[in-house]
Amino acid sequence: MDPDAFFHPDGDRLVPTALTRGPWHLDHQHGGPPAALLARAIEALAPPEHWHPARFTLDFLRPVPVTRPLRAVAELTRRGKTVLGLSARLLDGEQPVASATALCIRRLELELPAGAAPAAVHRDPESCAPFVFSFFRWEVGYHTAIEARLESGEIGRGPATAWMRARHPLVAGEPTSPLQQVLIVADAINGVGFILDLARHTFVNADLSVHLHRLPTDPWIRLAATPSPQPQGVGLVDAELSDRLGPIGRALESQVIAAR
Repeated sequence: MDPDAFFHPDGDRLVPTALTRGPWHLDHQHGGPPAALLARAIEALAPPEHWHPARFTLDFLRPVPVTRPLRAVAELTRRGKTVLGLSARLLDGEQPVASATALCIRRLELELPAGAAPAAVHRDPESCAPFVFSFFRWEVGYHTAIEARLESGEIGRGPATAWMRARHPLVAGEPTSPLQQVLIVADAINGVGFILDLARHTFVNADLSVHLHRLPTDPWIRLAATPSPQPQGVGLVDAELSDRLGPIGRALESQVIAAR
């Protein structure tokens, strides 16, 4: 049977499916699904109807396994009237494989001066050409779990802009929240904006930071990614994140670059 979600619940554990599989190793997950799992744990303590996730920062501590169940746990680290600080860990047994922190701001309805907020720009991702990430070596994985369309540039040749959305829910039987939808695809800026030859280099991202001034209005997320590889073995990928109405925030990743 083909997988129908990135994870299946099993008590307090979440069992990965083949849809979480990343491009670098058969048994290692892509960064997007575990990032979204940690966001799910954080949202349980900071309900999105009351708290806006302004900043989410993730550190990958070791490869996240495809073959073993995981637990995501979160806690409050700062409680104020207008700001919450939270932290979360993703556990393989008792071993942390990823950790995250989040800054959430209390929602408040305001009237702003005309022109203060960015003007809406209506875009149609479905008018762009479909594409599939070609560097995955397996039949089923993250690349088949995502629908992607290329707006501009060429994948593998530097700055590029792509639209992406998940074809499946994060957790079977649950709706995927807007924040989770962003984080499922935000880690893919590494694959949208890369410029190095995959036959000669690897460029695994060690972290992911996402700043959001608003949440998306639907699952289509636009990633306008620009890489900055350096000869010291370090790189940075910077991306503007948007939805059909315009910018929603930015994403940054630090790359560990190595020769194959």
